[in-house]
Amino acid sequence: MLRQRNFDNDLILVTDDLVKPQEFTRETIDALVQNAVSHLRYYTGFSAFRTGAAEVTVSAGHYWAGGPVFGRADVTVFDLLQGGTYIPPVTRRYVAIVTYGETVPDAQTERLYETDDQGTKEPRPFHQETARVARLSLVSGAQAPDPQKPTLDASVIPVAWILLNNEGVVSVEQAEDFRLPSIESLNQHRLQIAAWRDQIGQILDTILSELVRIQASIPPDLTPLVLELFARVEALENMAKQPSTAVKTFIDRFTSLRDSDEAYAGYKALVEDGLRFPQGASTFAKIVLNNPTDEKITVANNILTPKQTGVAPRITIDNPNGALSISQYTSQTTERVQKTISREVIVYEQAAHFLLTPNRSGLDHTVGTVFTALKQAGLTNDQINAWLGTLYNQIALMDVKLTKAQKFKFRGPTGDTYDIEVIGTSTGYKATIKGLARTSKTEETYWEEVTKDATVTGSQLAQTFPCPTNGWLREVGTPWDQVALTGDVRVFIVETRGGKPVNNSVISQGTVPVANLRAGAEVRCQIEPVYLQGGRTYSVIWVSTGNHFVKVRTGNKYVGGSAYYLSDTGEWIAVQNSGDICMSLYFAGFEQTRVEVQMQPLQRAGGIAGIRINAAQHVPEGTKLLHEVQRTGKWYQISEGEAAALDGNPALLNYRIVFIGTRDLMPAIDMSQTEIELTGPVEDLVHVSKVHALDAATNAVQVHYEVRGYDPAEHDLDCALIVPGSPDTVLAPESIHPEPDPQDDSTVRFVATFEPAGITSYRVKTTGELGNADAGFVVTERRDFPF
Repeated sequence: MLRQRNFDNDLILVTDDLVKPQEFTRETIDALVQNAVSHLRYYTGFSAFRTGAAEVTVSAGHYWAGGPVFGRADVTVFDLLQGGTYIPPVTRRYVAIVTYGETVPDAQTERLYETDDQGTKEPRPFHQETARVARLSLVSGAQAPDPQKPTLDASVIPVAWILLNNEGVVSVEQAEDFRLPSIESLNQHRLQIAAWRDQIGQILDTILSELVRIQASIPPDLTPLVLELFARVEALENMAKQPSTAVKTFIDRFTSLRDSDEAYAGYKALVEDGLRFPQGASTFAKIVLNNPTDEKITVANNILTPKQTGVAPRITIDNPNGALSISQYTSQTTERVQKTISREVIVYEQAAHFLLTPNRSGLDHTVGTVFTALKQAGLTNDQINAWLGTLYNQIALMDVKLTKAQKFKFRGPTGDTYDIEVIGTSTGYKATIKGLARTSKTEETYWEEVTKDATVTGSQLAQTFPCPTNGWLREVGTPWDQVALTGDVRVFIVETRGGKPVNNSVISQGTVPVANLRAGAEVRCQIEPVYLQGGRTYSVIWVSTGNHFVKVRTGNKYVGGSAYYLSDTGEWIAVQNSGDICMSLYFAGFEQTRVEVQMQPLQRAGGIAGIRINAAQHVPEGTKLLHEVQRTGKWYQISEGEAAALDGNPALLNYRIVFIGTRDLMPAIDMSQTEIELTGPVEDLVHVSKVHALDAATNAVQVHYEVRGYDPAEHDLDCALIVPGSPDTVLAPESIHPEPDPQDDSTVRFVATFEPAGITSYRVKTTGELGNADAGFVVTERRDFPF
């Protein structure tokens, strides 16, 4: 009991001495029910049955009131023709049988009382018992063709629902949600769960390996295939665009400086995925939070992510059955190299550029430069469709699902990466490569261009593990069997090669001071946030000079890794007969799936014509990290290439980063290694080609241009031939005129015609003017033909 009443010899009893033990017992039982059984209200027993046309019988039972327990030992019979208007005259009605508790004294009886010291007695009425009684009553609902169960007062709970029609009881339904489960029923559930676990246990034991296999198998690398396909397209276009009377063709798509003479006097142009207006003077700045105390974010080691709700273990090796000493292995001094997050360079300019727009089409369609080029080469429609069909069939063989929109990456000759989207339509497929914002990024999650070196000394153990899913690792938990008085523990996360740790591929680290180590307990080490990619194998390394013992597990079947120690030759050797090192890897969770983070504004005196973001960021598949600027009240996604963000060359732009992902996975950016370059506007361009030497003298030259984003009302494009000599001779064209592309209204074609007097070599000079326009145009291709 929670309390007891004490007695002693010769103690004179009073009435309260007999009452209190009963109250203490009841108090204890009420507390036991409330805390060990349930604090909610339930019933037991009270089975309801239809025992007549308009009669329901309820068996004995108990009402559990979240502490007090009320009982009813008698069977209760409800005659629904008596005591109320329960039977509906026309349609149907629900009537609830409800229970509640009431404390009731029993009937008075006469008991003898002493009235004086001489023992005189007299009878008086007295309640000998007080009982907690469970009451049963009926609550009627409204009648209707489709009746609803009645709404009950908060002081009662339902035992059963009676459905009535005008003839009597239709059915009796027990209110199972309010029946108190017994220990026996819970035991039966336990047995069912155990049987279920035995049936699928083997499947669950191997599910981690299956996840790793799936992650490692997707997506396919389409880069070699795409490069080969575009090489074929280029060869066909070259053949198609050369006039039949031309003796030679010189082509520059301005993807490199191969045909550009930057040293020629007056040269000022940018060759980068097309011939562009040069950039003005640049200003550089680091990205800085506008509000360092923003509650929507988490910053750890300068790595910015949305706010993290905490960490949860995803990979665990537990149930230890042994221990392993770190110090039994030779102490080593090791040079460690830590990689950093890979870089992604985003360049945003004012003019859009499209590299290629092939399209597979029906026989009655002629769309896209590839179809037109092949048509000009003399191929029939059937031949063209067969060629395009072969191209797209090869893409299909690489498991690109053309029945739905499919996106993948294409890396150009200069290393820039473009998005390719293949879309299934009712007549075929359309593949587009596009980008107002050009993106160049490294393929690896972590790279070696920027590293941090560390020297560590001590005995070293490692445990490799396959990572089944993508996520941000924040903590490593290690259960210690024994700990020494000295020796901090360094913890490293490293990449692996051939299943073994690689010392110069550290991607995160942390330290546990010896004072924080606890024997017989798991100790968590906070590490620098690190993104682990699903389907890859990583390793945890523990380094210490102390005589600490880690717990180990033999026969572990959930993590397909191995334990290693570092030998005196610097080799990682598998630990024999000790099993895996026990550990728990804690990954971050996130509070929201979209977070907008305000950064300090971008500013440049004289205006901003271009933005180049050199970002140390990682954007896992399925997430997005958007860079946005605000102009005239609207936010523009410059990392996605949204147009008109820099119209008017604004001198100041509000800037924010938008994180989009899931509660388990978000992108991240390292603010300390991210730089923004702002370039100013330039109103003209001058490009000079290298010398084009001919096999014989010519009196006719044509220069063809394909131009994107050209505005004839503002822009100007001109051309000249420079004949080498002392000094050089500049020849103006006999004519130059634009021709809109009938297949693409965003493209303008220029043809310049020259009639030189027997020249054997020349340069092509291309000039451009912005006029009053803010945005420049892009020359995507120049072809010159001597005749």
